[in-house]
Parts: sequence; C-alpha cells; structure tokens
Amino acid sequence: MSQTLTLAFLQRRPQSAAGVIEDLDPSDGAAFLATVPGRIGAPVVAFMAPWAGARCVELFPADRAASLIRNMSYQDGTTLLRLISKDRIDAILKQLPKRLARDFTNSLAYPSGSVGAWMDYGIPLFEPGNTVADGLKFAKLGGGRRDLHIFVGNSRRELVGAVSMGDLVRSEPQTKLSEIMDPGVQALSNRATLASVAEQPQWDDYPMLPVIGRRKQVLGGLSRSSLSKGLEEDRVFRPGLAPSSVLTELFVGYFVTCSGLLRLVSEPASPKQEPES
Repeated sequence: MSQTLTLAFLQRRPQSAAGVIEDLDPSDGAAFLATVPGRIGAPVVAFMAPWAGARCVELFPADRAASLIRNMSYQDGTTLLRLISKDRIDAILKQLPKRLARDFTNSLAYPSGSVGAWMDYGIPLFEPGNTVADGLKFAKLGGGRRDLHIFVGNSRRELVGAVSMGDLVRSEPQTKLSEIMDPGVQALSNRATLASVAEQPQWDDYPMLPVIGRRKQVLGGLSRSSLSKGLEEDRVFRPGLAPSSVLTELFVGYFVTCSGLLRLVSEPASPKQEPES
C-alpha cells in the first residue's frame, strides 16, 4: 500500500484510522503518526479517545507534537495537553507561536470543568464606534464560523453589547456597531463551572457568550460547541471500524507492517543495550 493511499485513507476516514491506531501500542502509534503531516494527522488524533491520543502525542518529538496541535481545534489541543506531563507540555509550548502558547497556558491554569478552561481567547473586543466593515474583517479571518459573535466593550473592556454574524451581513458596512448591537447579552464568569451555565436560556439565541474575569473585563467567548465538548471531556470516545471496508483492511495490514519495520529500525545496535524508559 503506497504512502499516497495511506494519506488518502487518513484524510477520508480519520475516524476509522483513529480506531486502528488507538488499539495499538502507543509507541507504534506515535512512530507512525510522527511521519504524517500535521494537517492530516490532527483530525485522526481528534477522533481518538483523549487519553489514547495524549499517550501518542506525548511520545512525539516536541516540534512534531506542536505541528499536530497547531492543526487541531483549540479545544482539542487543550484537551490533549491536559493529559500530557508538565515537562512535555513545556517543551511543546516552546515550539508554538508565543500568543498561542500563552493562550494554552492560560487555559490549562483553570480547572478542566470551568468556563475559563474552554473559552476562546481569540475573540477581539470591539468599540461601539467600530463599523460593520470592521466586524466583517474579523469574521473573514475567523473562516466564516457561524458560532462567532462580535462583542462590544467600553474603554475599560467592560461588556456593553454583542452583534451576531447575521446582523453583520444584513447591515450596511459603515453602520456603527452601537446601532445594531444587543445590549441585553449577559456575560459568563470565567470561574463558573460548565454545568452551572449549561442551562442558561441565552444559549437559545447565542451560539457564543462573552466571558468576563474578576474585574468584569471581557476575556473571550464560550461557544455552545465548546460547552458541549467540555461537558463530555471525561467520556471515552472509541470510534468503531467498519470491518467490511476494504480500504480499512488494507490500512490495518499496511500499518502493522510499518510498525514492525519502525520497531526494527529503532532497536539498539547492541543486544546488551536496553532502551531508555
């Protein structure tokens, strides 16, 4: 099975590939995934049970682990890092852009079941005098995410309103955000538990809610998808394989062969030399 076909399988069937890798020894899984481009390996690791993915990533060279995490969603990356030893986390963070490393560090400082641990730091705070055009530039940079909201604050970074993506695209570019914002949106505390905010009625109207700190300043936003993921973080997710899939069977055979070759290559030259623990 050629490498091209292997990569195609990983791209087209990341859930099935995750099931194969998850059931193997972490060292074999890590050796294989470390040879795969980060953009292709990231969805596969995201489908693995968090503890299994973390065991593989922890065995990666720091630069390869950083490449993988950069290609994952922010929350998937945070979940993995929470399950990796502190020494390895520090090594991986050194390989990431400073701003992203800082965001991960801030998230990891919160308890895993808190709003702060799952909020998105990459949500800018606009001023009331900013225009719809300014907001649309941010939306474009966000890749068209439908869960984004524009948060509006005063000079002290205190929340004064929010603007949905729908309102942005329906308004004239030069319209000021203060004219179309909803001043009634209520912010979440970064110290609140996810369980305590899960039943907030605001989720019916907002795909993302602003998050504030102790000083009432806006720190970021918590999306409904991140809320759901955070609440389910402790569940073991084991995607199943379709045994009738010929492509899956080919991948399993190829992977086992590669694992054997990688193990032979990595064995020490002297039979008396023992591998490092």
